[in-house]
Amino acid sequence: MGKEESLRLFVQQVVEPNRQSALSAFDPYFHANKEKWSSDFILSFQQYCRTIRERQIRGEKGRIGHITFSMLRTEIADGRFAYLVEATDASWILDQNPCRTRYDADWALYDLDKLELQLVQESRQYMGNVTVVDLERQRLLDSIYFHHYVIELIRYAMPRAVQLHEFIELEKEEQLEVRVGEYMDTSEVVYQEASPNYHSEDVKEWLQEKNDYEYAYSAFAELDLSNGEYSKLDLRFSTFRDCTLSSSNFEEAVLVGTRWKECQLAGANFSYALLHGADLSGCDLSDATFRNSEGCSGFLHAKKDRPSFSGVNFSRANLTGANFAGASLRGAQFIDAQLERTRFVGADLTGAIFSEHQAGDVLLDESQRKGVIWRT
Repeated sequence: MGKEESLRLFVQQVVEPNRQSALSAFDPYFHANKEKWSSDFILSFQQYCRTIRERQIRGEKGRIGHITFSMLRTEIADGRFAYLVEATDASWILDQNPCRTRYDADWALYDLDKLELQLVQESRQYMGNVTVVDLERQRLLDSIYFHHYVIELIRYAMPRAVQLHEFIELEKEEQLEVRVGEYMDTSEVVYQEASPNYHSEDVKEWLQEKNDYEYAYSAFAELDLSNGEYSKLDLRFSTFRDCTLSSSNFEEAVLVGTRWKECQLAGANFSYALLHGADLSGCDLSDATFRNSEGCSGFLHAKKDRPSFSGVNFSRANLTGANFAGASLRGAQFIDAQLERTRFVGADLTGAIFSEHQAGDVLLDESQRKGVIWRT
């Protein structure tokens, strides 16, 4: 068997199944430790913002338009999962005076190292056709799957990180983006914000234009966007803080990974919306409609090449009179939510979590009650 055929079979028979096993093992470990790792990230981000602000005060750095985390493959080859962090102005990569630091994500290394060890052991059956160089190249290729977890962690931490006094005090461009990617290669927006001087009417008009690819990863704060027509919008991973969106229409909208903090959403329509990983905890969702919405926990694809989603978080939300008929909400959280007259007819609530004291309020059929989890 020639080298090319051996490498093809090695990837197909050894690399891919072992990678899937490694990611399946790492995913629950990631979710179990996400809070600790995000807290560690926020501490490092806080110190970084202090450094940027000190340089701004000394006149050594202007307004910030981008903060970019770049995975360094050379570091991964040397056994570290390090990211170059650069704060730049509106010109981004053309900024000749970036403010640099590094973020160490070595928490993502353990299962990558285990995967590499397994591949080394199983490569021996290919009679020398899979070399050390081939294995090193494969390690760099496999690192991208664990890099996706770093993206997810930073995305998860940013809504808290941007509320730090040190971040708020930074002099910023009218628009600011935080991105995570590979060095001098593609990157993904994990947070963006615009000048707070925008008026509710202008933002609402912009959203209702329904332009392609313009709304994901956005940040909206203290806006009245009520009675809006936002159906089919792609707002994935966007953040809404202290916004009024009552009686708005989000039918068939992509709301994956969205964060809603202290929002007024009474009477809003989320029918057929995609809500995987959304956090609506503490919001007013009275009389809202979630008919046939999709928000199950777990992997969205059988390939499992991206981090799995948590169930939709409705903890402490006012769901009085809300309608979840036909919704898919496996693993959703309803802890301490108000559930008077809430309808769950035909909803998939397998593994959904309720508080024990809600047992008398929530209207579930026999099969639903058997499938949910009651927490004290």
